[in-house]
Amino acid sequence: MHVGTLNFLVRRLPGDKRPLAELYRDAIDLIVRTEKLGFDFALSGEHHFMPTQWNPSPLLLLAAVAQHTSRIRLGTNILITPFYEPVHLSEDLATLDILSNGRLDVAFGSGSITFEFETFRIDPRERTGRMWETMEIVRRSFSEEEFDHRGKYFKIPHLRQTTKPLQDPFPIWYGGFGPRNLERAGREGYHLQAGPGAPVEHYFSGLRAGGRSPEDTNVGCWGPPLHVVATEAELPSERQLARKLAEVRSREYSAEGRDVAFGRGGAASAFPDPVVGTPEQVVEALTPMFEKSPYTHLVLTILPGQLELFASKVLPTLRKWGRKPVPAAGSITAAGSRREN
Repeated sequence: MHVGTLNFLVRRLPGDKRPLAELYRDAIDLIVRTEKLGFDFALSGEHHFMPTQWNPSPLLLLAAVAQHTSRIRLGTNILITPFYEPVHLSEDLATLDILSNGRLDVAFGSGSITFEFETFRIDPRERTGRMWETMEIVRRSFSEEEFDHRGKYFKIPHLRQTTKPLQDPFPIWYGGFGPRNLERAGREGYHLQAGPGAPVEHYFSGLRAGGRSPEDTNVGCWGPPLHVVATEAELPSERQLARKLAEVRSREYSAEGRDVAFGRGGAASAFPDPVVGTPEQVVEALTPMFEKSPYTHLVLTILPGQLELFASKVLPTLRKWGRKPVPAAGSITAAGSRREN
């Protein structure tokens, strides 16, 4: 199983007073650290107009990170797809894959907050349909030389994308929760970035319905927020911090904070509680969740000051769990040959 981190902390935690320029510089430095520590991937989320100043431009941020790293895979979790024009998006993704030397993964999602849709002038009732249609256009633009597209939301004549990504096939992921969308993602052969508590059995059912093998796709899952401390004496204060951060997270991922996605309840309540403990205690808590799981990728949120301890004492065990990831198509070396990521 591959293990990576989410969000780079490009949003303000309580009490963070850093200027925005420093916040972004520190985020890039953080990914450089995670690469040196052996993590497999780093993912950036996307949200707009948030009081926490959550990063609204994940592709720009990933392009900057790509210039400071060389091995770690970079991706979105998730790209709020209804806000993008698909032709420009496909060209931007191809360019970013080239700039990262074939290290890009993109998880597409449908969005979750009404006010974002209002400001972007997109009807939230169209969000799922726009997402699937955009994913189809992006996939075809990478795999076909020329085609016409006539869909419900986009009519694109004579699409002939001449800038292609290095990866062939390019890894396209669906990121979300609902059973019908999970089944469709499997049926159409996309990789899956599952939200916490998502019924992934529907995804595997979709794979079978589409005549596809689970061994040909990657399945990622968000793990619980982790707080790893060296000694048990540190546990009381760390638990207090974990509760504080969990309260912030609970407000963000609630029926009010994510009203489009969770307005009817359901998935919001499935977000896991934080795991707080020594390395041994953290491994023990995660074992029933992931050791024999169907997942190939585990997405974690870890505080920057605890990365080294986690990497040395927990990461080696987690990487033995779950399923072996499907290899990426490879990147191009300086000599022009292809290598596996």
